[in-house]
Amino acid sequence: MQLLLPHPPSALSPNGNHSHFMAVSNARKKCRDIACAATIKQLEQETGCALTPAEIPAIYTTRHRTPTIYRIVWNHWGTTQPDDDNVVARIKSYKDGICDALQINDKTLRLRGVDFIRDKATAKTLTFIIE
Repeated sequence: MQLLLPHPPSALSPNGNHSHFMAVSNARKKCRDIACAATIKQLEQETGCALTPAEIPAIYTTRHRTPTIYRIVWNHWGTTQPDDDNVVARIKSYKDGICDALQINDKTLRLRGVDFIRDKATAKTLTFIIE
């Protein structure tokens, strides 16, 4: 499963983050909701029908095995790219939202790697790939 998501807000960055704790909390909640909605939308496109939250785990595990590995492709445009550990920290809320939608424990997912692609057409997006 591949999900195309926007870059998380810079308030979630652990490097030099001076944001107010409520701004960070709101950003986390928003990212979690975006990822959960994107996951449900992707599963509905794959199955071709609307799904209720109770049907999602059964549909996903029959079509795929229980996910254990994920990768991140960070699309950017510019002269600098972020550190890979900074990217992992920023997408934590996305990972939580995806696991909420699939109703799996996020500790079972292991990061395979972070790839950086410098592309102007897909700048400021990331691809969350679950294998």
